[in-house]
Amino acid sequence: MPNRFQRFCCRYLKEWKTLDKCIMGIRKAESTKRDLSYEEPTECKFYGAKREENHVEAIYPILDWTDDDVVQFIEARHIQLHPLYYREDGTIDPKRRLGCMCCPLQYYKKRIQSFRQYPGMVRAYCRAAQQYRTEHPDVETVQKYDDVYEWFTRELFYERQEKWEYDKAHQLFGRPDYKQDLQDFFHVKL
Repeated sequence: MPNRFQRFCCRYLKEWKTLDKCIMGIRKAESTKRDLSYEEPTECKFYGAKREENHVEAIYPILDWTDDDVVQFIEARHIQLHPLYYREDGTIDPKRRLGCMCCPLQYYKKRIQSFRQYPGMVRAYCRAAQQYRTEHPDVETVQKYDDVYEWFTRELFYERQEKWEYDKAHQLFGRPDYKQDLQDFFHVKL
C-alpha cells in the first residue's frame, strides 16, 4: 500500500521526466515546509539514476505570491476555476487543494477524514492489497500481516511501527476483527 515512505503512486504519476523544462505553480505561502524547501524561482530536478540524462529545469513563476496575490490575479483576469476552489458563498478559497483522494502525504487525520468521505476508496485499497498479496506472497510486507484489513489498519491509523507493535501486543481481548472494525468505522461493506 502506498504510504508516506513508499509512494509508488507518485513515482509513476508525478515524478517522471517528460520534458527538459516544466513550469509549476508551487508557492511558499502554501506551507511552512514549502517555504523552507524552495528558495529560488528555478531549480534543477533529477529523476532516476542517470543524473546527466534525467534532469529537468523546474520553473516556479509564482513562488513568492501570497494568497491575496493569487485571488487578485484570478479576479482581475476573470478566470473561471474548478468549482471545488470556491467556498459556499462563491468566493475563491486559495487554500483549497485538488490532490489525490486519500493521498498518503496527507496528515494522517486528514487522510482518515478523506477515507470517511470516500469509503469506496477503503474497498479499492483492500481489493488492490489482496491482489498484491496473491501475486507476491513471499514479500516481507505481505507476510507481516495476517490479512489486508490488518495491513490497511496499520498503514492508515498508525504513523509509527513502534506504536502499532505496542498496541498489537497489549490488546485485552485478543486479535481484533480488523475487517469488521473497518466496515463499522467507514460504513462500507468489504
